Amino acid sequence: MNYRYILLKCLLIFPLLISVSCATISESEPVFNQVLKGNRVIPDGVSRIYVEQILVTDISGNVMDSFKSSLRRQINSSDKISAADSQGESDMSLRVLLDEFYCEPVKFNLSGVVVEKKMRIVAYMYLKYTKTGEECLNNKKVESEVVYSEVNIPVMSEYKALTLLTDQLSERIISVITTGWYLKK
Repeated sequence: MNYRYILLKCLLIFPLLISVSCATISESEPVFNQVLKGNRVIPDGVSRIYVEQILVTDISGNVMDSFKSSLRRQINSSDKISAADSQGESDMSLRVLLDEFYCEPVKFNLSGVVVEKKMRIVAYMYLKYTKTGEECLNNKKVESEVVYSEVNIPVMSEYKALTLLTDQLSERIISVITTGWYLKK
């Protein structure tokens, strides 16, 4: 009976201690709330973005073209930001460096034939306010990866996998701009 009372007391006091300690670590806002909210990169009223440059390092033109159209599509479908045609019309300018891209086999059948491949891309973002020149993001790493098969169900072509990969990367870049982070699925 005495052990039940002690256990019940611990179960009631422990969550209270955790919440009090999280609330007192930071003077401005509890750490727990900061972690869940992320860090919003763009303030209210800033919504027009100009894609200044998309740079590549040893990546084929197909990847860059697919990414360019995907990024433009993601910006236009976003409810928080819109694309600007020139730097003068924008609130922010974005540069993206597509740094790493590879496609490698990850699974083989008994005959040694590739049945599954992994496609991966890594990009670095640079975002600055147009009017002040202040950098919001500098060298922010964003990555994306797709595992697909041209043999096993669900069958996916390399072109479709590339489109999916660049769409995912674009979504993540927009998420970083609007919320400060992205969810790795």
